[in-house]
Amino acid sequence: MKENFHFELTAFMDDEFSMRVPENEDYGYWLLLMDRFLKTANQIEIHCWNEELEAMEGLESHLQKHEEGLYTVFSGEMSLALNQLLTEEYLDSNGRFKWFSVFLSSNEKTIATFEHWATEFFVPDISKETELYIRKIMPAETSFDLHEDESYTSQ
Repeated sequence: MKENFHFELTAFMDDEFSMRVPENEDYGYWLLLMDRFLKTANQIEIHCWNEELEAMEGLESHLQKHEEGLYTVFSGEMSLALNQLLTEEYLDSNGRFKWFSVFLSSNEKTIATFEHWATEFFVPDISKETELYIRKIMPAETSFDLHEDESYTSQ
């Protein structure tokens, strides 16, 4: 049986810009998630709102850029430089997560999504080991939903 895992933070800081910011501005889970998923990702897509200029800095030199209405999409192949960006330069000058959405894929198959400034997540076809790891590393105020993938049929 193929299972999908959705999880999201439920406690946030008050933010004047309507961003979802984790309580205590603690993104410690981000590095642990990246440690888990960057090992298998070979493609990436990052979405930024058009006005988030600081978030877009440095992405164009590594990824293809195209605008889609109110947001800009950067996509391409993973590299050591992108791994470094995701693990060392993921916070803006205010200590907030830079990107609205990050999608990691392996051979054009989504392996994990990190959305709403790294406060809402989705992992399709999750292994029990990865599910338990995520439950362990996420803040106590995280909501978890494990559900069977209804589009999956065994052959």
